[in-house]
Amino acid sequence: MEVLKKLNAAFYKVSKKLGAFVLLVLVAVITVSIVARYFFNNPFTWTEELCTFLFIWFSFLGATLATYEKRHVSVDMIVSRLPRTVNNIIKVCTNLLILVFFVLLIVGSFILFPTMLHTSVALRIPKYGYYIPIAASSAMMFCMYLADTVEFIRDWRKEAKEVEPS
Repeated sequence: MEVLKKLNAAFYKVSKKLGAFVLLVLVAVITVSIVARYFFNNPFTWTEELCTFLFIWFSFLGATLATYEKRHVSVDMIVSRLPRTVNNIIKVCTNLLILVFFVLLIVGSFILFPTMLHTSVALRIPKYGYYIPIAASSAMMFCMYLADTVEFIRDWRKEAKEVEPS
């Protein structure tokens, strides 16, 4: 479990630094594109393509950061009113469904990779490059949800043993 926590912390650090770099490049490319278009009347043909590629990376890296920081939006209006045991069961089931979803995303991405032999028009980026962040981010989020689920079940069992009458 400690290895998984350290791995998740490393994923977080890499995602944060890479996300910041991608955002910096994205802003720079958009700025250069605006200057070229409006001041020199000579727009670049490749900026939209690069920005799309970078934005995909930025979005999935951001999702990884939100997962690590537990900042994804959740609506718990009904669940929070249920008894604690039911609430815990729902949390475990939800996390298990999320883990299955990430496995499907990872497997689906690897099934699609070999079929994407074409490249983008301007920059010649292989189309599977657009799907790499989906697989990578899904793998990182899978590890994060796995650690969270295991830790939650461990704490729940420990709590149940403490409350259990002797």
